[in-house]
Amino acid sequence: MGSAKMSVLNLVPYHHGVLTRIFIDWPQPLAAAVDFLVIND
Repeated sequence: MGSAKMSVLNLVPYHHGVLTRIFIDWPQPLAAAVDFLVIND
């Protein structure tokens, strides 16, 4: 865990996938990964 704050701004369904817009509050470029888990009941 670090000090960078990360926010998910938008999730949009798109052609059997999801477009995601995130914001990372850090002064230098920072690598990030986002995973999704979809559960259908």
